[in-house]
Amino acid sequence: MIEKLIIEDSTPRNFISGGGKYMSLVMNMAYEVEKIMPTGVDRKTANDFFVDMALQFKSELKLSEETIRNYDPDLLPVKWKGDTYAITINIPAVAKALLNDKLQQNLSGTYKGEVLLIYGGKSQFKVGSDPLFLKHFPKLKKIEFEDAGHFIHNSYPQQFIQEVVYFINHGTPCQAKY
Repeated sequence: MIEKLIIEDSTPRNFISGGGKYMSLVMNMAYEVEKIMPTGVDRKTANDFFVDMALQFKSELKLSEETIRNYDPDLLPVKWKGDTYAITINIPAVAKALLNDKLQQNLSGTYKGEVLLIYGGKSQFKVGSDPLFLKHFPKLKKIEFEDAGHFIHNSYPQQFIQEVVYFINHGTPCQAKY
């Protein structure tokens, strides 16, 4: 039995069917870029390197140059490792799930327990205003991290943990301002 549910910047909506091919391409591109990423560079230089590589694949990605240049770097599955950036996820497993539409949820029920939605105000997914949440989670409580993107736990690790622990122990968010 689930006593409480915590959701981080995710939606109860389905991915676009077939959208996994796009995400798979992005992740595989990141995997290939990791092999040739220059060492000893700062985060901005690494992000610029990813953008330059993505621009070479813009027709396959079906994205405009503007979209690629404005992509949220927090969504890249990389972290600093030694003197370069490294992939942080199991790309083959995620790509397989995406390609086979395994992430299609087709939610139909309602979860009546307490739910905490932690979301980033600067996330490109805009889940904080999604009315579908209340349909499936009537006891939803929300916390917006105004300056965070998609991965709040990376941007605000201590505050994220604080909110999660407080919610688990007390059933309410701290309501702190981030």
